[in-house]
Formats: sequence, structure tokens, C-alpha cells
Amino acid sequence: MFGENETIDNDTDTTIIERAKYEAKQEVLSYLISIEKIPSPKEELDPLKWWRDKKHLYPNVAKCARLWLSVPATSTPSERVFSICSVVDTAKRNRLKGKSIENQVFIHNNKDYVL
Repeated sequence: MFGENETIDNDTDTTIIERAKYEAKQEVLSYLISIEKIPSPKEELDPLKWWRDKKHLYPNVAKCARLWLSVPATSTPSERVFSICSVVDTAKRNRLKGKSIENQVFIHNNKDYVL
């Protein structure tokens, strides 16, 4: 009796998470298909205007686009990256390859966006 409710809640949570993953994948696939249909030349498109017009179709992808298309107003983010790199690339870890350092910095900077 006590454990059954926990199992049901766990199953419900798992179902909700699986559904959210499925919906996110479908949204990304729909977006990828739609951009293939955009006539050339794509250079003439204004990405900010395009996302403003399409945000209702791809709400989650639009949030990511807004995050990545925004321009930082200060140099603080770039200074922060150098600071993080100095922590990752120390004298004791001098054999790390550039890609490994890049991946670690990326993960550190995006840890708030991971489920």
C-alpha cells in the first residue's frame, strides 16, 4: 500500500519526462525540416525577426535561439571564460588537449541548462 503510491508517482514522473523528451525531439525535427524549405539565399534573412515570427511554432528552440543569438553588452563573459580556462588548464593538467578544455568550459558555462 505505501510503496504502491510511490511506484505510481515514479511511473507518472517517468511518463511525463519521456513525453517531454519526445515533444522536444519532435519540435527540433519540425524546425530542422522547416529550415530546409526556406528558399535561398538564406543570407538575406534576419534571424532575430525570423525567430520572433516563429516563436509560437518552436517555443523551446526559440528560447535557445534567443539565448545564443543575443549579443553580450560587456566583455565580462569573455573574461569569465579565460578565468574558467585558467582553472581547467593548470600545470598539473598540462597534457589536456584543446578540445577537452573546450568541452569542459562549455559544460561549465551551460550547466544550468542541462536537465
